[in-house]
Order: sequence, then structure tokens, then C-alpha cells
Amino acid sequence: MIAGRIIVTDPDRLMSVAFIGAHPRRTLNDYDRTFIEESIKELESDLPFRSLAAVLQTPGAPTPSDGELRKMVAPLVAANDVKALAAMWRGGAFLLTTDAALKSAKLPMMEIVGTLDLSVSEVEPLKKAHPQIKMLVLEGATHGGEQGVLRRAETLPAQMIC
Repeated sequence: MIAGRIIVTDPDRLMSVAFIGAHPRRTLNDYDRTFIEESIKELESDLPFRSLAAVLQTPGAPTPSDGELRKMVAPLVAANDVKALAAMWRGGAFLLTTDAALKSAKLPMMEIVGTLDLSVSEVEPLKKAHPQIKMLVLEGATHGGEQGVLRRAETLPAQMIC
């Protein structure tokens, strides 16, 4: 989200942009609004980053207890200003950009997403609206966790490496 906005507001700060498992946001739909509200509630709860820790579990593994989740997220909580993150989500609409602004961007852009990532559904609409953005969809890759994670640059086709 942030990179998609910086392309428009401060393009001189960038040489290129890679959207990895995320897209430049052009609209907020009902799902986005719900996600933002739930993210704010979670960040302000006694167990921030709960959903992130839960989703990164190995598929089929038992659901971790709250105590186990707390241990998993402790480094994230220690390294982040959780209240500032909640405030950033409250202002999330400011991160939106427009198709016209993206089309006017004069720097190389690339989208990398896995076929098992929920955001893969946005690849075709983005590609149609912005054919200048190179796309790489990785078969079997997820948004995170153990299964299907891209680990080595050598697995990318040479023409896709920026």
C-alpha cells in the first residue's frame, strides 16, 4: 500500500518498486473496510498481531493457545509502536492511489504474488489497468509461512530480476 502511494507522491525517492504479496490500492471495498477495522481492534487489544501469527502457522497444525501466540508476537510487539500502527490503519485511505497516477509513474514496477495468496485475485485487474507493471505469479507460493515460500532469487526468471 505505502509503495503504491509513494510512487505518486515522491517518485524521486524510488528507483523501482516491487509489490510483493500486496498491490497498490486504488479503492477500498467492504472487505478492506472490515479488515481495517478488525486490524485496529486487534492492534489495540492485549494480543496484537494475533491474526498474523495464526495465519503463518503450518497448514493443518493445531491452533496455538493465546500464551503461545503471545510468545510468537513478542518480538513484533517489542519492535513496533503498536498504537502508531493502529493510527496508520485509521488513516489508511490516504494510501490510496489512482489508475491515472500509476500510469504516469515513470519507474519500473513489478508485482510478485503466489497462486495460494488471497491477493492473487487482484493480479489480472491490475495487469489490465497497468500493462507496464511486470507480473510474476509463483505457482504454489503463499503469502507467508512454511508452504510455498520463495527462498532464493535464483528461482526467479532472469528477466524478472530488477
